[in-house]
Amino acid sequence: DETPELRERRTIFVGNLPVDVAQKKPLLKQLHRHILSSIPTAKIESTRFRSVAFQTPTSKLPTDQDDESATQGKPNPKTTSAAPNKDKSSGGGRQHDIDRASTWRQSQNQNQNDKDETALSKDEKRYLSTNQKKKIAFINQDFHSSSTSINAYIVFAHPLPPSLIETRPKNLPPLPQTLNPYEAAVKAVKACDGTLLLERVIRVDLVGKKKGIVGLKEGGEGDPQLVLIEGTDPKSSVFVGNLDFASKEEDLRAFFEGV
Repeated sequence: DETPELRERRTIFVGNLPVDVAQKKPLLKQLHRHILSSIPTAKIESTRFRSVAFQTPTSKLPTDQDDESATQGKPNPKTTSAAPNKDKSSGGGRQHDIDRASTWRQSQNQNQNDKDETALSKDEKRYLSTNQKKKIAFINQDFHSSSTSINAYIVFAHPLPPSLIETRPKNLPPLPQTLNPYEAAVKAVKACDGTLLLERVIRVDLVGKKKGIVGLKEGGEGDPQLVLIEGTDPKSSVFVGNLDFASKEEDLRAFFEGV
């Protein structure tokens, strides 16, 4: 079984893609061909898109009214007082009869509450979660009209296990050799980062990395032994905030290249 950490090490991040890549399959295939152009023996397992701006909000933002209602709903410990206890034996009745009557009333109330909850559950509205709303919006391609960029995560596939290769009919041609996915991820980052795709300069980086970019030792096929290779120096990076929603990465790149 593969751990999430190992799966991340065969996953690459691709940024600054046009939003049309998520809408049109020919453009998605063009993205795959671009990534595999430098590593033709690698195989892509899956692609998922993130950082999608939808036209309809998929999560509710807190408002001032929500804060006020939450404050009003909390009991004030200074004004709350305990209700006085009533003596069950008051009224001159026998304690045994009073206990029996109280137990019977409680059982009747509990049965009625169960019936009410059952009837309510049948007519109860079930609201979609944030993730479900995002999934539906993505399927319907309800993208924001001002959004022009999207990010993707591409996962490279493992080679077929020897047991499946041995059971393959001998009259069929042999399968092409598949590159180790951990090595494919490292090579894809080196070859595709900063390249031009669909008139955009894309960013390609490894997902599974700690204290630098991780890769495979030379000749370590099938053995995810980690080594540190050259990565991005944090001292040479700057943070840019307060950008407009419609800002484009190309404009930001052109600005800093002109400084």
